[in-house]
Amino acid sequence: FPDANGVYPNNPFGASNPLQTRDLVTNNEKVNRFITGGSADISIYRDDHSDLKAIVKTGLDYYTFATRAIFPKDLQFESVNGGDNGVSVQGTTENKNTSYSAFLVHNYRTDNNVNYRTQAGLTKETFSRNSILSTAKDLIGSETNLDQAGSLQVEQTRLEQKDAGFFAQEEVNFKDQFIATLGKIGRAS
Repeated sequence: FPDANGVYPNNPFGASNPLQTRDLVTNNEKVNRFITGGSADISIYRDDHSDLKAIVKTGLDYYTFATRAIFPKDLQFESVNGGDNGVSVQGTTENKNTSYSAFLVHNYRTDNNVNYRTQAGLTKETFSRNSILSTAKDLIGSETNLDQAGSLQVEQTRLEQKDAGFFAQEEVNFKDQFIATLGKIGRAS
């Protein structure tokens, strides 16, 4: 525990005083996330033996993440045995995932209980992430701003990916007892 002046004793049996770490470290994280999606099932044509419909789906997953961690130079592990003399870490991540798909489905029913279902569709998905992590070491005085340190390291990671694909499928169904399916899928990036 700290003395009357608020000074914590060093732990002679470890690299840190756990109570000092608990009381002096700042570790804040904040996440904002938005997820939504939708679909539409649109009838294009219908008669006694056949029908044609379009199915459209879309989705969005977007989030931001911010983190801030401060390890003051007063901490035992920051000031002795090659410590960093105080560290301020700040990071952000912005992530956006989208998905789109569109399908056409045609059903043809014969009078002898055979159903032919033809389907074709396209899909597209995108992934975009931008992460920045800034670490300031050797803090000057009680400053925690990144620009008020002896050294600053910045890392940025970006990930961009786009995937697209298609499929076509034919299904023959006799009285829900015998079903045969033939399909083809493809991918393009």
